[in-house]
Amino acid sequence: MGLLTKQISNDLSSIPESSPFRTEFQRVFGFAEELEPLCAQYLGRLVQGIAPTSGEIVDNGNWVDFCKKAIRLVLGIGVRLDPAGYGEIMERVKEEKTRQAREGQDP
Repeated sequence: MGLLTKQISNDLSSIPESSPFRTEFQRVFGFAEELEPLCAQYLGRLVQGIAPTSGEIVDNGNWVDFCKKAIRLVLGIGVRLDPAGYGEIMERVKEEKTRQAREGQDP
């Protein structure tokens, strides 16, 4: 769950401020902006593709602290993205970036 939360946070924060998706999914990006510093603080050592040891996310109650602070944000993102489909949205973002690159625009 920690890796998935971190990846979603990274994906959403990688979408340019000028993207129309930030307007279309304004609440999602609001939640993502709040989630980003929590991921950095609690999940910063986790690396995609490398299974974390339990100590990396639960030492000194870090996982419990993270969950208490992040659950509202993670659920908010999920509830708002579920109807549109997270994968579909990220595919639309990828298509938009490709189109902008072809047209020589900044993403």
